[in-house]
Amino acid sequence: MDQVHVIRHKALVEKVPARQVAREMGVSSKTVRRYAGERLPTLARLVAPPRPAYDGGGRPDEAVAHVVLGLTGNPPVFIHPPLDLRGPMVCTTGPMPLPRFERLDPEKRSQLLSIAADEFGTKGYETASLNDILAAAGLGKSSYYNYFADKEDLYATVIEDAFARVAAQIPPPDLGALDASSFWPALEAYTTSMTAVVARTPGFVNLFRPLQSMSRRPTPRFQPIVARMREHYRLGIEAGRAIGCVRDDLDLDLLISILQAADAALDEHLLKQWRVDPQAMREHGRLAFDTIRRLLEPRPSRPGPLWVVRSVHLTAVTSPAENG
Repeated sequence: MDQVHVIRHKALVEKVPARQVAREMGVSSKTVRRYAGERLPTLARLVAPPRPAYDGGGRPDEAVAHVVLGLTGNPPVFIHPPLDLRGPMVCTTGPMPLPRFERLDPEKRSQLLSIAADEFGTKGYETASLNDILAAAGLGKSSYYNYFADKEDLYATVIEDAFARVAAQIPPPDLGALDASSFWPALEAYTTSMTAVVARTPGFVNLFRPLQSMSRRPTPRFQPIVARMREHYRLGIEAGRAIGCVRDDLDLDLLISILQAADAALDEHLLKQWRVDPQAMREHGRLAFDTIRRLLEPRPSRPGPLWVVRSVHLTAVTSPAENG
């Protein structure tokens, strides 16, 4: 993204102090204040400030979400109006830590995320100590803030890394290649495989405990994670509808919200157990798949009112006698 938009995002959206933005971006505080709007050209003052691309439920601005997702692989977090009336609209995409983190040595990057995952998984998000994570990783605080905005940013990055590692082991099925006979068996096999990976990964369930409450009212950093989950649901539902395997009597957004609520309730039930053994994880996977399938499968045509059924039955019984 253009440096000007990054500075505007940090100053106007994240509310980072000008001096900290200047230090992170390698510019002067005066430049930050100028880019943030104090001395922008007259035309730029007429432009509205950046607006969230998602509402509280993680629903995207449909006018831009699919385009940005297709181009970048990441959903937009904020939509930035042009710096002048002739300029382009810019989107801050997510999920992502600060750009410098991607330039960190891969071994050190992996070590930091592993240490952070252990800390968050053992102590939970609220009680996990950023100081302990940095000490174990041999990273100073000044260096840390070159890579992450705050503790929440680190936790979100750990979650994204965990998702990516699971996805690398168990790639999702090719939805476009499925037909009516293979759709549900393929999804069941995928769910079973994912559950097996989670069950044999120590600390994975505990790592995700805080995400349950964070997803209900996601912050800007977590909105892309929630949006990505909704996008997976949307793709699956649309593929299933195209081959008659998913009901089409409900609005798509409503159906996705119902699935999210059911998924959250099932996860909450699982997470009430302080220690989740592999057997409990497998049972949870089977229950989750069965519940979602029951919610999504088309309903068979219902019979008419009771009096109609009785009338048909009586006619069928008395007709032979009347004919005789």
